[in-house]
Amino acid sequence: MSSPSVAEMDHVRALPPETRAILAAVQDAIVDTAASSLVGLYLHGSLVSGGFDPRVSDLDLIAVLSEDPSDGLAARLEAMHESPARRYPRWEGRVEVVYVSVERLHDLDEPIRSRVT
Repeated sequence: MSSPSVAEMDHVRALPPETRAILAAVQDAIVDTAASSLVGLYLHGSLVSGGFDPRVSDLDLIAVLSEDPSDGLAARLEAMHESPARRYPRWEGRVEVVYVSVERLHDLDEPIRSRVT
């Protein structure tokens, strides 16, 4: 069975439409850009632990990759983040994605809370 998409998660369904839309756009862009390197995409932070306010909170995600990204993939991921920010200017600077390889996952300070893809 596949994991739920961001739009199918109960705590995401309750969010305002624009918040759901930016999450879906970021998810789709990461999936398209990272392709087979992407192992999983996880929500964390206030969105899953409580206290999320769509007017001021960041959207925090962890993208787990099969290995450290090559320079080319890192450049594509960085460029990819510009598109959702242009489509949703209110969210510019408020979407934070940590890219980490499976091998380095244990180095994260905060535990993973919720799987997105």
